[in-house]
Amino acid sequence: MGVHPEVDAHYRPQRVGLNEALAAAGARPDEIRYVVNCHLHFDHCGGNMELPGRPNFAQRAELELARTSDQYLPEFVDVPGVAYEELDGEAEILPGVVIVPTPGHTAGHQSVVVRRTDGTVIVAWAEP
Repeated sequence: MGVHPEVDAHYRPQRVGLNEALAAAGARPDEIRYVVNCHLHFDHCGGNMELPGRPNFAQRAELELARTSDQYLPEFVDVPGVAYEELDGEAEILPGVVIVPTPGHTAGHQSVVVRRTDGTVIVAWAEP
């Protein structure tokens, strides 16, 4: 998991490692095949480096901001092994799995809609 001295000093995060968090949910890292972050602020993408080689779906607008704006920490965005699949808007990445732009918190913010036979699940994050 990413560590950053200024972030640590200001926020004093309590980190839980990816393996530990997945184990608590009954899963393992080798079971994760795709990564979708709602946006690329450090507190949402800091664990991406622990999932190298998997397609990581991100809106092109979010990647551009993350690489140029001082509101992001680029050292958490472009890390070795992260394989971005750049999207321009809505995209069905797997049958029944659609990434939908939900700009607001950031210009490239996105959410995930999963259409299942027993209903639809929407995975979204909103700033409190």
